[in-house]
Amino acid sequence: MEEHNMQSYHFAFAGSTNFKQVCDLLEANLPYYRLSRKADRTIKEIFYDGPNEVLSEAGIVLSKQIENNKASLLVRKLSQNSITGKQNKKYLVGDCALDEEPSDHSFKIASTIVKSFNSSLSIDLDSLVKQTMPKMEVVVQAEVYEFICGTGYRAFMQHERSLYRDLNKGKKVELFGVTFQFPVEDRPEKKEILDAIERYVKGLSLLQLSRFELGVKYLYPPVNAVKQEIKDEDDDEDDEDEE
Repeated sequence: MEEHNMQSYHFAFAGSTNFKQVCDLLEANLPYYRLSRKADRTIKEIFYDGPNEVLSEAGIVLSKQIENNKASLLVRKLSQNSITGKQNKKYLVGDCALDEEPSDHSFKIASTIVKSFNSSLSIDLDSLVKQTMPKMEVVVQAEVYEFICGTGYRAFMQHERSLYRDLNKGKKVELFGVTFQFPVEDRPEKKEILDAIERYVKGLSLLQLSRFELGVKYLYPPVNAVKQEIKDEDDDEDDEDEE
């Protein structure tokens, strides 16, 4: 089991702020860093779950990520995600063929899940992974910039257009934002960049959600919100009847 070597922080644009303003503010307030443009990226990630969303309900997220015509399987352990809190942990299960599914690697995935939780779960994970189906897809198109510090430290900033799609119902949501990626080890340079964002880049709002959680939030509204919408429609019909 290999823990993923980067941590991601997702930000949304607030107000009329654009990406050029974000770059200008960071360059002005991080004088010992320079931004270097890198090659653009297109990343597709397909999220899988078992019957009744049993994995995600337990805080386990299973996905296949495709980039540059290469595929890999990932497992996430969801936890609090904020600048001062714990990060969601991501584990690389291994590479796979483009046409392979998690069910083709069920034993290895089950072993990764058990090790990542550091405990034995009371369900047959191997059997459960074999039942998983694709639920949601996100395609990210990103302009990539690298932060380079005089100490040799490097981090990345991505200006992203993300398209989320419910693979069962076809519903789509498009989001724009900025993602910062840092090596997992804590370094003063990481804190310096995050502090500069918080202090000087007021046009970015930390989402405090993983990419998976963002998709769930926007593709699957809470049941209470749906019930309220139906109630409002019923009230409107009642008003029309009274008239």
